[in-house]
Amino acid sequence: MSVREVKELFFKATNSKVVIGDGYDQYLEDQLRAANKLGQGLDDKIWPYIPAYRLAHLLFRKAKTQQHFFEIVDLLKHAEKSGSNYITLNAGLLKFAALNRLKLLGNEVSETSQKECVELVIEKISAVNEEERNLYSWDKPVQSDYFNILEYMVYATSFDYEPLIGVGHDDRNTLFPRFNNDVWTIVGTTGPVDEFSYNYETGLIELHRYCDENNVPEYFVLGDPHETRILNRAGKCKTTFREIELLYNVMESASYGTPASTLAEIWEGTTNPPEAAKKGRKSIDEFLGGSVFSFSSATNRWSISKNYQIYGLVKRQHRT
Repeated sequence: MSVREVKELFFKATNSKVVIGDGYDQYLEDQLRAANKLGQGLDDKIWPYIPAYRLAHLLFRKAKTQQHFFEIVDLLKHAEKSGSNYITLNAGLLKFAALNRLKLLGNEVSETSQKECVELVIEKISAVNEEERNLYSWDKPVQSDYFNILEYMVYATSFDYEPLIGVGHDDRNTLFPRFNNDVWTIVGTTGPVDEFSYNYETGLIELHRYCDENNVPEYFVLGDPHETRILNRAGKCKTTFREIELLYNVMESASYGTPASTLAEIWEGTTNPPEAAKKGRKSIDEFLGGSVFSFSSATNRWSISKNYQIYGLVKRQHRT
């Protein structure tokens, strides 16, 4: 079993073609149950838990009996163990709704279990707020996640879910987006590593997993200037935005390479953009230990050296 296999099953159950199609609920459930079963044996912070959370979300649509809600609660108890504050927070909110539905069905639900659920949600909201304290300095909406809030209200009140189907679908397969500007992609030297987008926290966890799994110690984050940084194999950090943007620009061009003139555009507005780009490329190359870039004199293009490996977490605004 592997994270890759779980992600493949999860993608089958969350891509836009099946999510908004008619009559696919059983197919979605089958894929998510398979992903959840496969993920149980994984030693990972995210992927043993996301399928359980998403399966509980799906089962809520048609859940009516105590047996249905007991299964949902069990799934969410598992999802709450995630290493991601976002997954645990969302699972806690959903579990509170499930406990309320059990109570409405006449089942004995202890005040202690409800109180513990609320306390966990409060704890994770605080943790998420702390993580985001230095992020999203601008473009932050007054309130977010209206659709999720609506879903939780529907689940808690047993209102018919059908009118909501497809309304809140995110065709970028974004896992737990918080704001409109919180959509990230994980890339390697040959392009995106998977079909998903992430919020910042889950993306960073997944980025570290890729680095650990492939024994790649160097990685970067390319977002707004205050979010952007790169770490080398010695664990040193560099926050020079234009140099990291140059690295990603070359990575994005893959084997075709990037013209030197395009790299110079990154330093547009400086006294000598071509010279500044040259110094920036040399600086990032030295920081990463050398032999990062390859130059073709025939095309005057720069590309990433064939055997060099690095992963990055890139904000949607930088993707073409």
